Amino acid sequence: MIFCKNISRLSLILHFFLYLSFTAPHWPLHAHESDVAKYNGVYNVGFDVIREKRLANLKAQGIIPQDTKLSPRDHNIKWENLTKAEQDDYIRRMQVYAGMVDNMDQNIGRVMNLLKSRGKFNNTIILFLSDNGGSREDAEERGLHDPRKKIGEKGSYVSYLRPWSNVSNTPFRNHKNDTYEGGIATPLIVHYPDGIRNVGQITNQIAHVKDIMPTLLEMTNSSYPSNYQGNSIKSMSGNSFKHALDNPNDVRAWEIFFEFGGRRAVRHGNWKIVSETANGNWFLYNLENDFTEQQNIQSSYPDIVTKLQKRYNLWEIAVRHKSGSLPTSNKPPVLLKPINDQLASEGILFDFTFANDVFTDDPNDDFIFEATLANGQQLPSWLKFDGLLRKFTGVPPAGALTNPITVRLAAVDWAKNKTIDEFRISKDPNTTGGGGGGTAPAGKSLLVVQNPTTLNGADQDAKIVWSYWATQ
Repeated sequence: MIFCKNISRLSLILHFFLYLSFTAPHWPLHAHESDVAKYNGVYNVGFDVIREKRLANLKAQGIIPQDTKLSPRDHNIKWENLTKAEQDDYIRRMQVYAGMVDNMDQNIGRVMNLLKSRGKFNNTIILFLSDNGGSREDAEERGLHDPRKKIGEKGSYVSYLRPWSNVSNTPFRNHKNDTYEGGIATPLIVHYPDGIRNVGQITNQIAHVKDIMPTLLEMTNSSYPSNYQGNSIKSMSGNSFKHALDNPNDVRAWEIFFEFGGRRAVRHGNWKIVSETANGNWFLYNLENDFTEQQNIQSSYPDIVTKLQKRYNLWEIAVRHKSGSLPTSNKPPVLLKPINDQLASEGILFDFTFANDVFTDDPNDDFIFEATLANGQQLPSWLKFDGLLRKFTGVPPAGALTNPITVRLAAVDWAKNKTIDEFRISKDPNTTGGGGGGTAPAGKSLLVVQNPTTLNGADQDAKIVWSYWATQ
């Protein structure tokens, strides 16, 4: 690897940046035979057995919730009904794919070892970001495959096909190009022992690639320039997720929009709407309770679908406009009816939903809610907030309300204008509890904070899972 030689002077360099982008393991599938041979016999049991095994591995490692249900298989090929020749063909494809991942892993290890040898390993920020979604495409349709060549050799041009793509996306549904999690979920490992407080932790904070720049700037105490050589620079659109690296439980309900070939989605915290075509119906999922998007609850929460659909339409207008923002004048939301102070009882469920007319805004604009303490810090761990439901819930533990807490509720419009309301939650002198409700289940991991020295795993199959599931 030439770049390793070029940065061999790392011990003399104070600051450096390296972007290393692997084509592997994207098709066409090519790998060294020595790497392929490591996986002899691993995939002989077929698609479904490997998929179940990976689900168990993901749960055992704490990467996905223990109650995660495997999405239905989306092909009708039964392993036991294939001929020996057909099975061997599928096995070979996946072995070559595994060899590609293995070789990539080896070379990432070379970079890690170089950093260690130069004394730069612990104070270097390393981000390993996987590709999004296994591909169901059949590369042979391009007419570039030489059938006389063995799969994986020069001259061959194949992919691993839909059944193995379904395995790669365990436990999710669908594939690359889709806006279900099987097409967009992207695992991330962040390594920085000298700058991350809680190494080896998993957080369910969602993020987008545009959030990497502001995160790195915050981690390095750097500023983003407003101009360069006399030219103005567009401001960043992302948000730093450093808070989640410092405290994996500090999870914020960010909003991310997706569109590819007419397939659309909006993710807002744990809520997600999906449409499979440009003019198709929207389906609603709550990923906190339905990690693999199997239960469409659109009919139960039509207001949430309407809200997120409106925000998608605003986003579409913004990205189509040359300025990257809504091509209209913008005024901040207006506070109409301030929220009254609330009472809560320690050890008893607090369940409070504020009215939908606390704030208002221009009908052509829209806003979402953010909630923190009055000093800007995150809400106490016992208090959960769902901005789409306008609901605060949680059971205050003993001593939590010795002193009242002040909640700051912000209505944030499309232009990031904020209007603030504050209310207090105090201990009820009559020790009466709140209304009915329940506490939230465990979160879902979409971002992993690790301290890896290499991506190699002990188990052969787990190694391949790890390449697609550095977390999430």
